[in-house]
Amino acid sequence: MSDEAVGHDRPTHVTVVGDTTATVSAPTAEETADDEPRTSVEMGFSCDSGTTAAGTWRGRPLTSLFDAVAMPGETTHVVLQAPDGFEVCVPATTALDGILATTLDGEPLDDARTRFVAPGLGSTRCIRDVAAMRAVHLDPGEDRSAYESIGD
Repeated sequence: MSDEAVGHDRPTHVTVVGDTTATVSAPTAEETADDEPRTSVEMGFSCDSGTTAAGTWRGRPLTSLFDAVAMPGETTHVVLQAPDGFEVCVPATTALDGILATTLDGEPLDDARTRFVAPGLGSTRCIRDVAAMRAVHLDPGEDRSAYESIGD
């Protein structure tokens, strides 16, 4: 993350960086607050470990987390960071269709408080316990690997 982001290991909060920076509460499986938007994503993926996760993921839309800050108009990608520093860079068009899921098929996640999922996203980029996210601009042809701690 850039110097603007405040990385932390509090999975109960997510630092969101756009034109400004805000720390917002991360959703929980138990929350039922009417004022927090919830949505579902139908998808599945297989991890390199052999674990498969598929079904109805439910959680808070990424767009609602970015409501806390203004997203720069030139945003092309979103960088998401886990508490351990693991980072992924996802095209904004994909990321903004995604959610911070707290349940899978109505059950709380057993391996994380939250998991970022989005239709069409590969398992490597479906990271657990997002601690920070940042809107970024990549020039045409610019390699997103400079914004990630993974390889393809």
